Amino acid sequence: MSRLVIISNRVAVPGKVNSSPGGLAVGLEGALKESGGIWFGWSGEVNNDDKHQVNVQHVNNIDYITVDLNTKEYEDYYAGFSNSLLWPLFHYVLGFTKFSREQYYGYRAVNKVFAQQIYGFIQKDDVVWVHDYHLIPIAYELKALGVVNRIGFFLHVPFPNYGMLRSLPIAKELLRCMCHFDVVGFQTEDDLVNFQDATQRSLGAEKIEKFGLKIDEHLLYANAYPIGVDFDAIQEYVSCIKKAALFAPAFSQQDEQLMIVGADRIDYSKGLIEKMEAYDKFLLKYPQYHHNVSMVQIATLSRAEDPDYIDLREKLERKISHINGLHGEMDWLPVHYLNSNLGHSELMKLFRSSRVCLVTSLRDGMNLVAKEYVAAQNPDDPGVLILSELAGASVQLTDALIVNPYDVDSIAEALAKAISMSLSERINRHEKMLKIIRNSTIQHWRTNFIDSLLDKPLLKNYFKLATKVV
Repeated sequence: MSRLVIISNRVAVPGKVNSSPGGLAVGLEGALKESGGIWFGWSGEVNNDDKHQVNVQHVNNIDYITVDLNTKEYEDYYAGFSNSLLWPLFHYVLGFTKFSREQYYGYRAVNKVFAQQIYGFIQKDDVVWVHDYHLIPIAYELKALGVVNRIGFFLHVPFPNYGMLRSLPIAKELLRCMCHFDVVGFQTEDDLVNFQDATQRSLGAEKIEKFGLKIDEHLLYANAYPIGVDFDAIQEYVSCIKKAALFAPAFSQQDEQLMIVGADRIDYSKGLIEKMEAYDKFLLKYPQYHHNVSMVQIATLSRAEDPDYIDLREKLERKISHINGLHGEMDWLPVHYLNSNLGHSELMKLFRSSRVCLVTSLRDGMNLVAKEYVAAQNPDDPGVLILSELAGASVQLTDALIVNPYDVDSIAEALAKAISMSLSERINRHEKMLKIIRNSTIQHWRTNFIDSLLDKPLLKNYFKLATKVV
């Protein structure tokens, strides 16, 4: 069986604090354990050394290989081009984009360094799986070094439409880099269609049936692979939980008090201000729910050095203070706010205890919180998911209460509907969503993508067809 080489911005090195790239760790480590292989990326460390010392740690048939960045590389590649340009652009927030050609060159340079460092570890039969917007140029760099292995790419964030993408001065160069991969995966069909449209209009790509693209002499397979959650692990966390101990004191005074939960990174794509404005409207419009309902909002600051994120956190905290000051009473607090990470097991327990989960993303590739919430519910007495139609998860979880995150009045009405929803309707909606989640776990996601990458018969026949068309 072929080894798997995973390349991502960050690596979930065992025993290292804050090394995991979010929900990726479970799915990717599982794939590596099955086949053996390498997980390569940035160590997360910044120093003044230009030598890019390679660090290797071997655990359970996996080589975790990392390199450090120097300060200039960090500022250009990570803080600059990746997070100050690609992140807001791909989330349709042009007002936050900051283009610098110098940072773009730095972004390309780091991708070249990564390719050079991993090149010597790649063996003849390995397949390479690259993750996310930080590493779009790396297939070009690997092939320039002579790598002929099949290379796949998965984009975890949305892919913008052509009208948005063309605002980027080097959009054509970036698209051409993306087309050096052999298999490209997206979260949703909309993202796939946007990519196909952009390559056709910008590069003159020829579309071959539904999933094939021919750019010059290169054949590319692109498809949607919606990411899932680890359903079995979530079930283990919540199997014996009745109420989240962390918040039990706040909710123990009244057995009938219901919890609305939100769990987001502090980011302008998450719609946190809109969420709080909607909750404020809900409390104004439905005073009968005072004392009976409270919100628990977990909001962690992931980019503490970014002034835009610091400003957003301050706005959020002012809004929460306003809500608590206007509506709160001595024996009731409308919003419980937590600005630190909960462990995954504790978060699942909190989800299990909540009657409503409110997801108001202004744009999201998928949003795994929505799926985790549904997976964590008691099927005999499930909660209700309110989900932004601009999150990728809304394509699959159509039995959630779907809202437009910019319409705070409709979100307030959805909150009232969710809280008053009958048990039979809650069970019916939950059963339908749970079936989808169980059939599209993170294990299914990785298997489907790797099957494509390994050139399974269906894909092999597809490329034969594409060759004939050419």
